[in-house]
Amino acid sequence: MSTLLQEAIVDANALREAALKNAEASVIEKYSTEVQTEVQSYASDIKKRERFIQEAGVQMQKSQQYMQVSQQQYGLSGQYYQKAVSELQSITGALSAPPQQQKGQRQEERKSS
Repeated sequence: MSTLLQEAIVDANALREAALKNAEASVIEKYSTEVQTEVQSYASDIKKRERFIQEAGVQMQKSQQYMQVSQQQYGLSGQYYQKAVSELQSITGALSAPPQQQKGQRQEERKSS
């Protein structure tokens, strides 16, 4: 009887192992497509984000170039302004004549014309 019992135990263990392997295969089969879909979705999201980051880098470089040009133009406009102010000062002796002097200059211009 002990051999019969031992055989039953061996058969039960074998049956248990087969059931575990079968259950594992069922779980893998059931969820593998879902996992693959999620992994593909995740990979797609990563690629989209990488493209966005790359495009943002390109836009950042363009904006830096525009800023450099803008700073150069600002510097030139300041130079032109200073040149205009210098010419005005050399012509009039000041940035603008006081109101009394302007009035007198206008009257002189009217008399001469």
